[in-house]
Amino acid sequence: MVSGTRGPSADRRERRSGGALRVLGAVAAVAGLVMLASSAWITAVFGSITTQQLLDVVEGRTQLDGGGPGLLVSFLLVCLLAPVLAVAGAVGAAVALRGRARVEPPVESPHRRRGALLAPSAGVLVLVLGAGLLLDRVQFWPYLEAARFDGSVAEYYVAGQTLPASVERPATNLIMIYLESFEQAYESPEIMGEDLLGPLTDATQGWMRWDALQQHPGTGWTIAGIVASQCGIPLKNEALDSGSVDKNALGEAEERFLPGAVCLGDVLEHHGYRSVFLGGADSRFAGKGKFLEQHGYDEVLDRREWQRRGESDFNPWGLSDHRLLQNARLELAALRGQDQPYNLTLLTVDSHDPGLVGPACEQGDDGPARAAVRCTADEVAGFLTDIERDGVLDDTAVVVMGDHLAMVGATSELADELRDAPRGVFHRATTPLDVEPVPGPIDHFSILPTTLELLGLPVPGGRLGLGRSAVAPAEGRPPASVDAPPSLYALPPEQRRLVLEAPSSAFYARLWNPEGAVAGSGR
Repeated sequence: MVSGTRGPSADRRERRSGGALRVLGAVAAVAGLVMLASSAWITAVFGSITTQQLLDVVEGRTQLDGGGPGLLVSFLLVCLLAPVLAVAGAVGAAVALRGRARVEPPVESPHRRRGALLAPSAGVLVLVLGAGLLLDRVQFWPYLEAARFDGSVAEYYVAGQTLPASVERPATNLIMIYLESFEQAYESPEIMGEDLLGPLTDATQGWMRWDALQQHPGTGWTIAGIVASQCGIPLKNEALDSGSVDKNALGEAEERFLPGAVCLGDVLEHHGYRSVFLGGADSRFAGKGKFLEQHGYDEVLDRREWQRRGESDFNPWGLSDHRLLQNARLELAALRGQDQPYNLTLLTVDSHDPGLVGPACEQGDDGPARAAVRCTADEVAGFLTDIERDGVLDDTAVVVMGDHLAMVGATSELADELRDAPRGVFHRATTPLDVEPVPGPIDHFSILPTTLELLGLPVPGGRLGLGRSAVAPAEGRPPASVDAPPSLYALPPEQRRLVLEAPSSAFYARLWNPEGAVAGSGR
């Protein structure tokens, strides 16, 4: 063979290796574009999410279809179909060009070899760029930092099992209203240009409020906000994937929602309360119904029940807030007719982004998000005004709060107003008992002990779960246990964040599957 020439076998080997590189490049490009598109989609729809929320979706614990088909369809189109079609189009064009080139004699050239590496290199570059942007968008680096942190929420947790026995005194009833994505900023004319919550502000005039209800890690979506405010802990699921849970008990653990935790409904059940939940959405979404039913709630009324009852005013998430509050009036009347203290809990849906405006809401010139917030505030204000007129507040404590901060995506209607605004979850509380608010900020974890003291139920030292009560009962409270753990709130803010984001796997293993957790497995 003449030096400098190539045989047929060498050409075949080069073609095979080149083909393999091109396939790998295409796969890398698809994966990279999926991550780039996902990052852009998250930014547009949510602003940002946490790594834990992403893991919950990937592992099937939370679904994208809870808000109707629109969200899931947009994800499939933007994040999966578009990247695949883009790469397929590029590959098709390259194949067509190579087909034309084959009619010409092959030319041995270093440029040809470098050209063969161009497509795979571009695919890897897209993959690296997509991965970097997606990891940043889901706040992976703080998550990784916390995962390596040698600390646990167990060190600061006060178990509900230590609550005293029931007291002999007239019970105070409870009405708890979670407002979807309601923020403190909505009542600020300086931020929003007007008080979007005007009637609600008036209806709760003179009620207790604090500097801010801060949102900590593990509390920033609906089921997490409910769990954090009723159980005093951030919602985490890592224990199901850790070695501290018997994998054979995994199915059983998933059938139960934090069976090792003592939450608000459990305490109220212990004190003889009947607890009823009314929500517009399907309670199966994110395990909300399972949580409530397994933690002291006697009845959970959701989208399926409203459909069975013949309701027709539904939006993609569920029953409209207008009809939900109408049904709440009926349920409250039934509860007050029973010889038993009660807890009536409501969860609205209309103010979920992008704003769900029903026929009872006059939108006017407002966008749907602004109109939905205003109309839900009007509906809740009307409900509160009615129960005050009817004397319900004489024997009932009321807590009104957002479930979490609004998820402000780049395309959200209220993005400009909220992006640089002071953020705090909306909150108000009132009670017929003699208690005073403790000045300062509060958080989701504070709601559990605070609510119990609003009802006059004893909370030793004012601490339960990770939270501390934000009120001071005039009659005092039982002292804290001598072996009570240190307070989470004594930590500097950054260390507190690390503790809350740390996996705390052994602790959550005991909460998710107390029978299967390895004894003595630590924090």
